[in-house]
Amino acid sequence: MYSMNLDKNKKRFTIVVSGFITEEEAEAYTNDYVKHASSIDCAQYTLVLDGSDIIASKQSMLDGLKALIQSYIDHGYKEILFVQAKSPSARAQLRRIDVLMNNVRLIEVNEV
Repeated sequence: MYSMNLDKNKKRFTIVVSGFITEEEAEAYTNDYVKHASSIDCAQYTLVLDGSDIIASKQSMLDGLKALIQSYIDHGYKEILFVQAKSPSARAQLRRIDVLMNNVRLIEVNEV
């Protein structure tokens, strides 16, 4: 499950992802993300990715996740903040995505 919120006053695009994401949900998510991102000047926005309640994904989904994170970077946001997952197994999976670790600032839930 996911939700997306654009706060044009604060120049903040917040995406919350929770639970286990299926391939069908990932496709819908990507389409929604593109629609939202194309409606703003990303360079003026902070992107907040809240994956604190995400559950570890199937290994086959990690390449898609890596491509999605690369698309966030390619959009050129002012800053990308990633809220750490609570699940140790999800944290371990995310740490293996080098593009994530090298291009975002990791924060804890209480820092949002």
